[in-house]
Amino acid sequence: MKTHQIRQLTTELSYMDFIKIDKKQNIIFMRVMLRNEFRNFHIATYNIKTNNLKIWNESNNDNSILDFDYNQSDNLAVVSFSVAEATEKLEEANKNQTTMSPPKYSIDILDTEGKIERHINNIEKFITGVSLSSDKRSILLSFNESLNSSITQVEEINVSTGMENTILKSKSNYSNIRAVKYDVNKKGFFFLSSLNNSKNYNAIEIPKKSMLSYYNFKTKKVKTLWNTDKGVIVSYSIGIKKNK
Repeated sequence: MKTHQIRQLTTELSYMDFIKIDKKQNIIFMRVMLRNEFRNFHIATYNIKTNNLKIWNESNNDNSILDFDYNQSDNLAVVSFSVAEATEKLEEANKNQTTMSPPKYSIDILDTEGKIERHINNIEKFITGVSLSSDKRSILLSFNESLNSSITQVEEINVSTGMENTILKSKSNYSNIRAVKYDVNKKGFFFLSSLNNSKNYNAIEIPKKSMLSYYNFKTKKVKTLWNTDKGVIVSYSIGIKKNK
């Protein structure tokens, strides 16, 4: 950021996204696709000091990562699913000319080496975002009710009990809620959303306008932080200020 110098870190991957860095700024976590015939996503880590790339669960060709979040307690909340099951659901919908139903998503908490510390739940919803609180006591999920509905919800899951509590439901001025992220103090969360002016809504279509907003748990109000008149907010990241 100071020198504006750019250095390419990886060359051996087919695709990557959802890039996050650990609190020591040594390890990069990312969702990746390998250069092979299989199209499932893995989590990979890249060590900036040693230039070492590690693919988690590399030999598994069916399990695929939908989304994940890293918190400052050195844990990850991971949403994964079976490619075979998702393909079966899609083929069934095409055959019967019906709307596709979601596969069964597994919600898990992992350590920074990729080991599952706790299985939280299996959920059959069209999940659009996941976030793990800094105290590791709760998980946020955003999801669409169906592929043809702009109605989305945000739920908070109690890690200890598995209980789900609805926090926020979409409205016409912010539909297709996605990419939820707790703030570090757990006073609220950030999220992306879109304006819904279409009667023929499809969740997989790219929205024409998007915005970054914040929900306050205490006031239960949403504040728009930034919106785009042209273009779409693809992703965002929350930086943590270091104490001087």
